Order: sequence, then structure tokens, then C-alpha cells
Amino acid sequence: MSERGTQAPGQQHPGVAYAHVFWIGGSPCAGKTSIADALATKYQGNVYHFDRMERDHIARSNEATNPDLMAFLAMNMDQRWLTRSPDAMTRNAIVSWQSRFPLVLEDVRAFPPNAPLFAEGPGLFPACVAPLLINPQRAVWLVTTEPLCMAVRRQRRGSALGTSDPDLALRNIVRRDLRMARYVKRQAAARQLTCHEVDGSHPLAQMLALVEEQFAPYLPD
Repeated sequence: MSERGTQAPGQQHPGVAYAHVFWIGGSPCAGKTSIADALATKYQGNVYHFDRMERDHIARSNEATNPDLMAFLAMNMDQRWLTRSPDAMTRNAIVSWQSRFPLVLEDVRAFPPNAPLFAEGPGLFPACVAPLLINPQRAVWLVTTEPLCMAVRRQRRGSALGTSDPDLALRNIVRRDLRMARYVKRQAAARQLTCHEVDGSHPLAQMLALVEEQFAPYLPD
């Protein structure tokens, strides 16, 4: 996807349809969900969670529209998290999540435009979101460090428990997450978009305030 694109004279900016959206992307375990929920509550807005739409997106996908997602679904848990390298896991996640972005836009357009919408999730990559930004201040990315990512993943466990070696699977998932964080940081830097590293040294309320301050000029009174 192009970084910005140029509009012909008189042509509407593609971001006009998403002028009510605040984008919160980044790597897993960085606090995106909690921040989006808090902002939606405070500003009487709506919230969109990329991860929670996974089953719906799977139902709307097929081999033609998202072959990488279909390949992932065909694997058993050991194939997903043990026998593949973290590099392969990262590549598969990036491509399959990017392929879901047109579905994200369909979902987002279904929300009422007269209320702020806080869209969050790891699949909201800078390269996908950048062309839709009338103002870059309406988007932020949060990426985690290894200690925090491991701590959160240990607490959640999740997919690792379905494998024959949960400890190795957990380490592999964290390695994938850290590669994802580096990918997001590079994309954001290339587009001069805001990206914060979250290491757990600051309370969630402080990270929330940081994001809220960035969004403040465009938030309802």
C-alpha cells in the first residue's frame, strides 16, 4: 500500500469516510485494548477490536482473498507455534493480518460517523492506516519490550497451552511479537507516525494520558 497517495484536484481524500476514527495499532501485549476501551467510555464513543473480529473475518475470507490465513487455519497447534520459526510466524501474521484490513474498513464504515470510534489491534499497520489519515495525530502505535511481552504472555498463556511444549511455544510467540514490534516501529518511522515503546515502567493510566493528549484536539468536548 502507498504511504499517502496524491489526490487529483477536486478528488475527496480517502480518509474522509474515516474522519471519526482514532487508530491505535501496535504489537501484541502493549495495552491497546485497555486504552481504546477507556477512551470510548470517557468520550461516549464506540470501540473496534481487531482481535475480537477474527472469527468473523475468517468466515468472510477464503483461499483467494487470504491464502496465508487459510494456511494458518490448516495447521495444528504444534505446527503453528513449535515447528515453524518465529520468522515464519511473523511473516504469516503480517501478511494475513494485512489481508484482513479491507474487512476492517468494511466493519469500521458500519459504525455511526457522528461518534468517535477507537479502532485498536495489531493488524492496524502503519502502511495500511497512513493513506486514510487526514491528520497523522489521529493515529498512534504502541509496541512492547521483551520483559513486558513475556510477563503478559505468561499471564494469558492462551495458544501455547494447546501445544505439546507450552514453554517453547510461549517463547516462540514472544519472539514473534518482538519481531512484529520492530516491523511496526520501522513502518511508523518511515511515515513519521507516532510510535511509543511500552516497557511496563509506567502505569497504564500514564500511557492512556499520553494517547489521550495526542488525540485531544480532535476529541469531543
